[in-house]
Amino acid sequence: LALAKEEGLSRVDHVVLNTPTPQLAGGEKVFIVQGALNDPAHQRAHMPTLDAVQTPEVQSFDRLQAINQTQAQAREQQQALEQSQQAVSQAGPSMTR
Repeated sequence: LALAKEEGLSRVDHVVLNTPTPQLAGGEKVFIVQGALNDPAHQRAHMPTLDAVQTPEVQSFDRLQAINQTQAQAREQQQALEQSQQAVSQAGPSMTR
């Protein structure tokens, strides 16, 4: 879940392992995919399979919570910036001497 959240995926439709290549043995990487596997527009993220299976659940959920907090803070900052920009534009131009 944390990897999906970090990479901007809103859901995980498939979890697949890599096929063997000259550089990697089969199953060395795990991919999470949003969308159809055969759709060129699908979104995906990957990580080493060993990292995925060796990471304790608690650590993954802590990471997810930290990501959620960071994203919430970023949204709040963006909203505050938009509100201050609106206030300035609503005030309109002023002439001073």
